[in-house]
Amino acid sequence: LLRRDMQLGNWDLKDVVGKKEGALIGRTIYKKYSTSEDGFTDYFEVVDHLDFLIDPLAGGLEPMERARFLGQDNIIRTIYDLDDKEIYDQQSVAEIAAKLQSDRSADNSYASRQARRTALGLSDAVYISDDALKLVEWYTIYKGKKVYLLCSKEHMKAVRCLPLVEVFASNDHPFATWAPFPRLDEFWTPGLGELIKEPNIIQNVVLSQILDNNAYRNYGMKAYDTTKVTNPAELVPKPMGKVGVNGNPRDAILQIEFPTLDNAVAAYNLVDQIYDKET
Repeated sequence: LLRRDMQLGNWDLKDVVGKKEGALIGRTIYKKYSTSEDGFTDYFEVVDHLDFLIDPLAGGLEPMERARFLGQDNIIRTIYDLDDKEIYDQQSVAEIAAKLQSDRSADNSYASRQARRTALGLSDAVYISDDALKLVEWYTIYKGKKVYLLCSKEHMKAVRCLPLVEVFASNDHPFATWAPFPRLDEFWTPGLGELIKEPNIIQNVVLSQILDNNAYRNYGMKAYDTTKVTNPAELVPKPMGKVGVNGNPRDAILQIEFPTLDNAVAAYNLVDQIYDKET
């Protein structure tokens, strides 16, 4: 059964994606759980770091064991996904759905995701269908007992709230995590993407300067005597171009020279060496 679930759930690809997240972001969060709905099934997911919330005092050594609360935001469920009366509070589902009909501003909470899409040159629009609810899955401790909560934070309503042991017999949340550069007192730590960010920015600036300088040297700038050059537009470089000058051209036109950027190339290579050492 597990092998079947691994194949159907594309676990191998999710493992690769998780490793990329850890390398770029600095933290990978997995979600692994099993259900008996429609037969016993194992599930394995990679959680978007923008959706994961955790106790800031959990640290980075054993965060999942130390955290007193943690959870996953932006869980989208349609009202039809929540129609099981034995599991979900139907009154809360109906009240949240009714409010969504008159207020679809829930999309605004996707600001972080929109910013990420914009940075990648993609559309920043994130749409939620009219029959969908945006929920938070929350794990916390209340009066010494672990509690599971599925709720809408915008509408302050819970569609499911019960002791965690009644959801998972292990009485434990389904999350696991790792980091390439863990720290004792910090959960969120830099990844490789953070380490190469600054060198990348510096190299982009240097490269832009080199390209600009190359364009200036190729096209050049000229100073000219306005009494001797009758048509300044003729100074623009063009094939077989001619410039009419009253008198000696050497006395009428001065070519402005731009220096080479040897130091810029050396700086680019130096940053490259630093980058190689850091990675």
